[in-house]
Amino acid sequence: MDYCSSYRRPQQAEAILKERLQQVFTELQAQGIQEEEIVIGFVDETSPQNTANSQRVWSFGKPRLSKNTERMRVNAIGFYALKGNDALNFLGRSKAEDIVAFLRQVKEMNRAYKVIVLVWDNFASHRSRQVRATADQLGLRLVYLLPYSPDLNPIEQIWRGIKRGLSTLLVKNLPCP
Repeated sequence: MDYCSSYRRPQQAEAILKERLQQVFTELQAQGIQEEEIVIGFVDETSPQNTANSQRVWSFGKPRLSKNTERMRVNAIGFYALKGNDALNFLGRSKAEDIVAFLRQVKEMNRAYKVIVLVWDNFASHRSRQVRATADQLGLRLVYLLPYSPDLNPIEQIWRGIKRGLSTLLVKNLPCP
């Protein structure tokens, strides 16, 4: 499924991302790091909700509709590895400290590799000084997508499928804490 392109998206977004990635791999190669020592993956966050209406169904006759009255929301972050090991976690917030903890998880999941290349969006906490310093310390290379280019991040399609599946779930009641 294709994304509708925003008029604000740079026309050469794909070529620019390819150039940025090529620059990172050229620098790593100059440092003597071999391709098999590098993990590459995409990071993104989402907040699926059970009250979203992102799925349509067919019906013959008058349909019986059920609506969720209990709201549930989860803030999830994922690392979709094209090469290496995936990672998934649930965050209370999307602050720099939470992102740093997730970066440590990604590194732990891929500790057999020398370098991890992360491709992600320009969310403020992704660009924070604390996140960049931790990335340097852990041997992570950060590559930022161009604004308004979610179609260049394949994990967006995974989140889309999860959100669609959750939107039709009916929560009858929640256990009391």
